[in-house]
Amino acid sequence: MLNASQVDEQTINVISQSVIELQPVKKGNVEIFTKYAGRPVSAELVVDNQNSYNEQNSYRINLPYGWHSLRVTYGSKSKEKRIHINKPELSHTFKLSAKNDFVWPWQREYDTAPLGFTLSYVYKQLVTKGENERLKENGVWDDGKGKSLHGIQAGINLQPCFKFGLGLYTGLFYEFYYSSNDNYDYDKFMEHCGYIPVHLYYQIPFAKKIALSTHGGLGFSYAFYGMYKPKDDTYDNMTDFYGKDYYPKRFNMTMDIGASLRLGPIQLNFQYSKGINDHKSYSILGDYKTTQNKYTIGISTAISGN
Repeated sequence: MLNASQVDEQTINVISQSVIELQPVKKGNVEIFTKYAGRPVSAELVVDNQNSYNEQNSYRINLPYGWHSLRVTYGSKSKEKRIHINKPELSHTFKLSAKNDFVWPWQREYDTAPLGFTLSYVYKQLVTKGENERLKENGVWDDGKGKSLHGIQAGINLQPCFKFGLGLYTGLFYEFYYSSNDNYDYDKFMEHCGYIPVHLYYQIPFAKKIALSTHGGLGFSYAFYGMYKPKDDTYDNMTDFYGKDYYPKRFNMTMDIGASLRLGPIQLNFQYSKGINDHKSYSILGDYKTTQNKYTIGISTAISGN
């Protein structure tokens, strides 16, 4: 007990304790692409109106989960979007319209179709020049003057397009020719051939799946088998045909030029092939050169490469 004039002192130690909690901030890797008229371009990127990035083909930035503002600028075109980041990896593509801008044909958005299956109608003709004369014939019948040898062509065409609308046109094709003539004992003829083109290719797209293309280069044909069949079965088939006097050789090389029009999944084709090598069908008669020309009209499927 203390009276009013007494004082009692005691030291008390006060311990203050505070708790600090650290929580990890979740972040996601965001890959940003920009396309102008359907093709990738290098654009400037601004994030949350603060961080600016130089022009690159693509950006990979690390941002916290949540909403962020992204703005890309390419030339006079600019586009801004708010995106929500809620997972570790994601990507976003900005598509800038080329409306009212001049765009080169190869810059247009286009669904490439580097592969197709082709079925065509084909016919070929031997052309002999020399001694101030010119003769066109099918090369199969003696009375074939002014006529052609007709057949079908089927195979796989490859037309990959690389940059600036340029590419390669090639493929592997089988050709079957058939002809009949009742004026002869051997009244039927058939031929089996292979054909490979090696062409430079150029395309002009008009829409996503509409394009006009042209191609030209060398073509290589080889006749594997040719046969005359007689009316009477008592006679054997005649296969001794290639390289004889007045008849063509197995191998034929041409200078080709063609055009194609793609309409969605279908492509229409036309090609003219002018013979280069001499078949020497009439060389024993004088200074004559015989070449073989070919026309092809067909249709292909257009299998998308995108």
